[in-house]
Amino acid sequence: MTANCPSRKNASAREYGVTSNVSSWQIPVNGHAPEDVVVDGEGRIYAGVDDGRILRLSPDGRRIDVIADTGGRPLGLELYGEDELLVCDARAGLLVVPLSGGSPSVLATSALGLDFVFCNNAAVAADGTIY
Repeated sequence: MTANCPSRKNASAREYGVTSNVSSWQIPVNGHAPEDVVVDGEGRIYAGVDDGRILRLSPDGRRIDVIADTGGRPLGLELYGEDELLVCDARAGLLVVPLSGGSPSVLATSALGLDFVFCNNAAVAADGTIY
């Protein structure tokens, strides 16, 4: 499986809606079906693959680190604060992983008295509220 990654040299043009000169390249990540990707302030790319691993790719794509293994199926990803990654795992629920790597911590497996059936995506507001 490969992940399509934007070219760093054209990132600023893309941010302003200019897409005609945006190039991309494919990076083999030794995993299948990354559902979501996020990019941190240093240009590192995070993705979850179908075997439960959360991967961090260097901005140039030459280094791939496994920062965590959820033991489930990571789907939605969001940056959470300065040093954590929020992970929606289809089987394990809502998790948080340190960006530096480590074991996932469970934030929630239910809400309003109902178990999550399939945790797929979340959004984090500026005040830290998770939707």
